[in-house]
Amino acid sequence: KVEPSPNGFGHVMAVYFDDQLSAHTTSDNTFIECDIAVFIGGGRRHVVRDNYFHNNLYAVHVDDRGLNWERAFADPNGPLVHELQRLRYQQPPWSRHYPELVGIVHDRLGTPAYNRVFGNRWCCLHNHSQCKGFLDVPERNLTEWASEAHNNTMHCSQGLQDA
Repeated sequence: KVEPSPNGFGHVMAVYFDDQLSAHTTSDNTFIECDIAVFIGGGRRHVVRDNYFHNNLYAVHVDDRGLNWERAFADPNGPLVHELQRLRYQQPPWSRHYPELVGIVHDRLGTPAYNRVFGNRWCCLHNHSQCKGFLDVPERNLTEWASEAHNNTMHCSQGLQDA
């Protein structure tokens, strides 16, 4: 169990994908009373599926830092693209192992694109003051970013009612 921070200092994130880290899967976990259970800090191609979230401030956070305060990093002339070019990412072995990188410079660079959040269950007991909801970003933002959240259902598991 990831405990809330003492005296309300800061936020506790159980799974934290920082600074546009991409392409990880979070599945088959139970998150109880975290501030934010899964934090996607601007990355792409994450999959969050088949988890259970109980009394979290938010189950999932997604932000677009690559389009605002980290924009310079993801700029076509910035360090990310420079490093990719240095590695010759459009040629084997990189292009063979990571085909999605070949066109990344022209495919929503900096956007938290292609994230998929589905098949999760969550519970926010109405007497639990910390709960605010499942996702802390409007669905229209996910759509604009070519990301999606679907088939996430509110369901309170037996035995966790007093967690």
